[in-house]
Amino acid sequence: MQLSVLKILLFSIIGLVGYYYVPQRYRKSFLALLSTIFYLQYSVKMYILALVCISGSWGLSFVIERAKGKCKNFFLFVGVVGIVGILIFCKIPGYYMPGENGDSIWANVVIPLGFSYYGLKIISYLVDIYMGRYGVVINFVSYYNCILFFPQIVSGPIERVDVMLRSMDQGMSFDEKMFGYGFERIITGMFKKMIISNRLNNYIEAVFSHPESYPAFALWMGAFFFTIQLYCDFSGYSDIAIGIAYMYGVDTTENFKFPFLAHNIAEFWERWHISLSSWLRDYVYIPLGGNRRGKLRKNINLMLTFLVSGLWHGNGIHYIVWGGWHGILRVLCHSKQSTNKQHARIWNIVNSMFTFLGVMFGFVFFRASSLEISFIYIKRMFSNLSFSLSDIIESILPFTMDYTCVAYFIVICFFIIVLGIKEFMEAPKNEKRVVFGKKWTFFCAVSIILFGMFGGKSFVYAQF
Repeated sequence: MQLSVLKILLFSIIGLVGYYYVPQRYRKSFLALLSTIFYLQYSVKMYILALVCISGSWGLSFVIERAKGKCKNFFLFVGVVGIVGILIFCKIPGYYMPGENGDSIWANVVIPLGFSYYGLKIISYLVDIYMGRYGVVINFVSYYNCILFFPQIVSGPIERVDVMLRSMDQGMSFDEKMFGYGFERIITGMFKKMIISNRLNNYIEAVFSHPESYPAFALWMGAFFFTIQLYCDFSGYSDIAIGIAYMYGVDTTENFKFPFLAHNIAEFWERWHISLSSWLRDYVYIPLGGNRRGKLRKNINLMLTFLVSGLWHGNGIHYIVWGGWHGILRVLCHSKQSTNKQHARIWNIVNSMFTFLGVMFGFVFFRASSLEISFIYIKRMFSNLSFSLSDIIESILPFTMDYTCVAYFIVICFFIIVLGIKEFMEAPKNEKRVVFGKKWTFFCAVSIILFGMFGGKSFVYAQF
């Protein structure tokens, strides 16, 4: 079952009616019921696994809090290894352990829906209890909602339990401003997904499936388009998830902050998939020693952290290479800036361009179906690269009949997004921003109705 944007939204709208109909003291229980129904319509077996993990970790947290010394360490080890073990069992063997006939002996093993996300929530909760950062969540329903909140199941964000708990305790009542802002975020997310991401898919699928059949210019376009598609797809879902949460009276953290404006790769990861990058920092990089043990150890820790990120994303070697590529960029990253303001502006623009190119180049490994295909793709990108009119036409013309391609949104959407960023940066939290938000929402809604691709394509990050 593909969890398309329309299915998620339809479920959310139906749920909202009942959510605000029941008395506020019962809304946590009703929200837990909604999340249960949402998951059950995908898979009963996977829901049973989720329930076992949630119940087991909730009970284990009480044991960890009360235990002392080696016993405390042991129970934390059991909890973390249990979650990591399930991830390894579902993700890695199917790729690295082929059967006798070349087929994987784990062919029928699939990653449970959302496990990569709620599994990390559970690990962070157990570690936080172990470290004494906050007390155990006494109410099981509250903990259940924090882990399995249905808008965050498919693609996150990976919210921390204590943050989620505070938000649910303080919210869950109808707030007109939150509801309206949530609606705006949902429309923005739908625009990114249905107008930009879905429209680019045909072009990307074609050039990445057969890179040897297209000129170098088309492959550069394919890499650029995939970078834009992945951002619009993933940040679009984050917008939808945050918007739904707001409409339910629950405040959540941002997951993207204009990552392509980053001046270096370190800043990029402070803006891209923020919930994952902060999780890796707090629960992988810092426990490894962070930057406390010298430059060499710091660089090793950075590389290991990004390799873990690659493994989290998928079971192919190309994902590990993608993680390693970002690790290398991060190790080489220097954030020194010119003290001259004019030079600083120019330097920032140049840095942003090179950062984007580095990210785009890495996404070739991320998108390719195998490491071999990614190397073929990269080799072809630099083979007879030409900006002649014939190559440009050959790269664009075959994809214009279904409105997949270039002029349709690269010109229009690019300038709209740039104007939107400019407006938000110049006029934060004032009436001008509110007026622009309404105009933007209206534009997005009309665009979705006229040009949206309403097919059942699921979200890219749902597969992880």
